[in-house]
Amino acid sequence: MTTDEKFDLLLTKFGNVEEKFDKIDDKFEEINDRFNKMNDRFDKMDDRFDEMDDRFDKMDDRFDKIEEKVDKIEDRIIGLEKDMIDVKSDLRRLHRDDEFIINEVERVHEILEKHKDNKQVHTA
Repeated sequence: MTTDEKFDLLLTKFGNVEEKFDKIDDKFEEINDRFNKMNDRFDKMDDRFDEMDDRFDKMDDRFDKIEEKVDKIEDRIIGLEKDMIDVKSDLRRLHRDDEFIINEVERVHEILEKHKDNKQVHTA
C-alpha cells in the first residue's frame, strides 16, 4: 500500500479532516471570545476594586482626622478635669476662709456688743 492509499484510507476512516479542523477552529474562536469577555469583566472588576480601595483610603484619612479631633477633645477634657480639681480645692479653701472670717466677725461683733453694754470693757 502506497502512502497516498494510506492517507486516503485514513481520510475515509476519520471523515473529512478539514471540516473537523474548521469545527475545532470555530470552537477555539468561540472559547477565545468567551475568554476575552471574561477578561474584560475581570478588568472592570479590577477597576471597581481600585475605586473601592481609593474610597477606603479616603475613609481611612477621614477617620484619622476624626481620631485626631477626638484626641484633642480628650486632652481638653483631661485638662478641664484637672482644672475642676483645682477649683474644688480652691472652693474648699475659700469656704474655710469664709468660716474663719464669719467667726472673726461674730467675735468682733460680740466684743462691740459688750462694749455698747458696758463702755468700760476694752477687750478688742
